[in-house]
Amino acid sequence: MRLLPPIDEIPNAGDAAGWRVRVAAAKPTRESWANKRRELVPGCTVRLRRPVRMNAIAVTTDVLTIMAYDKRTPIFAPPSHPQYHCRLPLAHLASATVTP
Repeated sequence: MRLLPPIDEIPNAGDAAGWRVRVAAAKPTRESWANKRRELVPGCTVRLRRPVRMNAIAVTTDVLTIMAYDKRTPIFAPPSHPQYHCRLPLAHLASATVTP
């Protein structure tokens, strides 16, 4: 963003001003997700705000344990079925509570 020219210097700005406002508004959300990912280490317990359903094993849970990382993506497992691994979108983790 800091490398882009000011809006008033662009001859046909179009939606550039609106796009820059949306990008600037989304920055705190992206930063909170990045901070949350730094807290996630294998062995931590994550409590979600809403339960998730895992259809393959017919389990609904709001508590997951981080088992490992695969290419910067945390792999979770429910405490009742530690052999079943899954992944969650970052949007689910934004409101989660992490305990070591």
